[in-house]
Amino acid sequence: MTLANEHGEVAVINAISNHRMEWIARGITIRYGGCAYMANYPMSGADVKRTAVRGTLTLATEIGRIIRDTVHKGESRFDALIEYLLTTSYSSAKTIFAGKIVDVSRRTERGFTVGQVTITGLSEYTGNATIEFQNENLIARCDGETLALVPDIISILDAETAIPITNETLRYGQRVRVMAVGVPPIMTTDAALKQFGPAAFGLSEEYVRLVNDGAI
Repeated sequence: MTLANEHGEVAVINAISNHRMEWIARGITIRYGGCAYMANYPMSGADVKRTAVRGTLTLATEIGRIIRDTVHKGESRFDALIEYLLTTSYSSAKTIFAGKIVDVSRRTERGFTVGQVTITGLSEYTGNATIEFQNENLIARCDGETLALVPDIISILDAETAIPITNETLRYGQRVRVMAVGVPPIMTTDAALKQFGPAAFGLSEEYVRLVNDGAI
């Protein structure tokens, strides 16, 4: 792995394993001031075809286009996003909660942003939802019930614009909509779950794939 920062400082890591390489890289990133630019995991074309989730650049571009354009057509951005995602390899997508952020607990630990956000339900959503995160959102619960968990994607979106809110910018009082998106099958194999499933983050819950039930 090669790391660089805005001052032109460069570090090259040649580690005995990918896990150790990440551990070393996080230490360097902390000393860079918390931000580093990296190039890593060189692969052959055959390896890319075997392991990559295909079409992600197209997916990202289309999501951006939907958020930008649908409001001018009088459409719901959330409806449009879900309808599009259901046509991709991310074949499950739905709103799992909506409400107002009433508490945020956040700290930096081992180079990760770690914490929890609490959202109180509004409109048809009742109770309080909590989302635990370690950089990315790991698990969403509402009054003890698991709504979604890694590796499925849990996104906290602005309730009006559908713009994603990163965990570093979560604030009390924000009105949000929480969307869960099921990942492609290649990300739910036994080998994949060993790397980034619930147990990899210390969660006791067993992964159950998100099922789309028609909820918007």
